[in-house]
Amino acid sequence: MKTNFKRIGKQSISIVLAVMMMLSTMLVGMVTSNAANETGYTYNKDYMYVDLSAISKVASGVNYYWDDAFTNYGGWITDKEDLGNYTYKFDFSAIGSHEYFRGFKIVWAGSPGTNIAVLENNTYNCVKVNSDYTLSWTTYSSTEPTTKYTVNVDKNITNGTVTPSATSLAADETFTVPATPNVGYELDTVTVKDASNNEIKPNTNGSYTMPASNVTVSATFKVKTDAKYSVTYTAPTGEGVVDSSIDPTETTLAAGTSVTVTVTVNDGYTASLAVDSATVTTSTSGNTYTFTFSMPAKAITVAPKVTKAGENTGTLIPNLYLIYSDSSSKPSDFTQYLNLYYNSDNQVYAYFDESNFDDSKEYCFMISNSKGESTSWKYAYENYNKSKTLSDSEKLECGQSDHWLPMAGQGQSVQAVFAKFKVRDAYVGTISSVKINLGYYDGKDIV
Repeated sequence: MKTNFKRIGKQSISIVLAVMMMLSTMLVGMVTSNAANETGYTYNKDYMYVDLSAISKVASGVNYYWDDAFTNYGGWITDKEDLGNYTYKFDFSAIGSHEYFRGFKIVWAGSPGTNIAVLENNTYNCVKVNSDYTLSWTTYSSTEPTTKYTVNVDKNITNGTVTPSATSLAADETFTVPATPNVGYELDTVTVKDASNNEIKPNTNGSYTMPASNVTVSATFKVKTDAKYSVTYTAPTGEGVVDSSIDPTETTLAAGTSVTVTVTVNDGYTASLAVDSATVTTSTSGNTYTFTFSMPAKAITVAPKVTKAGENTGTLIPNLYLIYSDSSSKPSDFTQYLNLYYNSDNQVYAYFDESNFDDSKEYCFMISNSKGESTSWKYAYENYNKSKTLSDSEKLECGQSDHWLPMAGQGQSVQAVFAKFKVRDAYVGTISSVKINLGYYDGKDIV
């Protein structure tokens, strides 16, 4: 840090002198050796080192004197560099002439400072503050430590890794950034930026030169255009299956290829499909289900499942329920419930079947860890408060709604958002069951 000081006018000098005179009186008993010279001489070096290791205090600056009697001082607190071990380097190299340098006032934390005069024919470059706060001229000859800067790696890199050849470097040293793509990917770009977000360009040999700053290394990886991955298609079987197909039919596909699976079922059956590392979109037309997804950069198995509507073949999820009402949109009235299950793909679902479904009613529901209680909605508010139903079927009208309810510990009512659906009027009397897919089970919650 550099702080500018102006020369002090006459009116202020008398106050400063009074302080300095009192300081001199207090120091008389302390300075038993190396008392300030009566005459200071020109300091003929560009740098001065201040060694505070004996007192372990931080030097905050050096003021210079321009007369022999130590009565006029001023100038500045110079830039300093921390060399470690409580030794500091003060830079005078920017000053064109040292002609008026006669002595210094060394200032350290918690002290008003102490004077020292420059010696005649001075050959020293260091002032040491002794344990009794007296000052001695010495020579600083230790090798100054080199400042090291850190090479950081962006934590958001995906589909590969980078491992810089060094993690800490001095300015002007060089390093490389080896990159390792994941299977099916190749390196796209490597970017190195300094602490000010300025990009560091690579050298002709691919290395990078470290600036006087920390840097961050990032990289992007892209899918190999010539890579293909295996596709294993397992057609569904059983009395519920009418027909099924996959397009394209090749057993290896490039990542990003659009894949369509079509399954037609008999009345009273439903079809579903989950593919590892892919997002599957489902649409229906009558009894035909169409599933589409983009080929991931890995080998996959495509195995659509056909089950009887209302038939549960999954695993019960403990302590999670679909709470609902078919007569009220107030969440505190959601005291009816369905158990939740997950299948082999961890898909969570619930069934409204003939025993609990009336296709002339609207159903409002939430997910909770309790059932049959007027307070069950509170868990849903805190954990699943953005529920909304979606369907590609023209037979269902879907969406979400909300209701404001008081909650203990809240200064005002809270907005509880819930999902809802109903059978459209034109299809009332034709629907006997509804399956609701609810995300995926991670062993504890629905995600």
